[in-house]
Amino acid sequence: MVTVTVGTAVAQTPEVLYFNGHFVCIPSNEDSYQWGYDDLHTLDSTILLGEVNQDYLNVNPNPENAYWVMTTSGGCLQKTYLTIPASAVQNVNENVQVLSLYPNPASNIINVDINTVINGSIEVIVLNAMGQKINTIQTQNNKATIDVAALPGGYYMIACYNNGVKIATARFIKN
Repeated sequence: MVTVTVGTAVAQTPEVLYFNGHFVCIPSNEDSYQWGYDDLHTLDSTILLGEVNQDYLNVNPNPENAYWVMTTSGGCLQKTYLTIPASAVQNVNENVQVLSLYPNPASNIINVDINTVINGSIEVIVLNAMGQKINTIQTQNNKATIDVAALPGGYYMIACYNNGVKIATARFIKN
């Protein structure tokens, strides 16, 4: 006998991204993470023992594998796959030359300057040290100014996205 509880809440849909040699699951507030992959020829699944964090380091992913993460949140288990082929992940950030944050450390504002050949809108997300989203803004001419005066002192991260793909990250300190 199996008991199933159905509620009115809608589950989050985790997303798997690849950036700078890491597979990353967004959001960062899942109860647990377990990374693995499926062999694309045999469809055999492999659980990567010990890979139970929000991110999984793999600087040379095998294009013969479909990488995934199983997450639990509120007792619900969900398996989410990287949505781009592993053969393409090495070149995700090839068009970003420099992401500059200044002043760093910052007291009132942080300036974001992205030197890139990418066309289109770039979304800039401010994350706290636990990976929780604090603020989101769009760049204008690959530049943004963010008011950080109200943030408590500590370490923060800026993540830049173009069409849902993370293209750059940098850290800053708020005084």
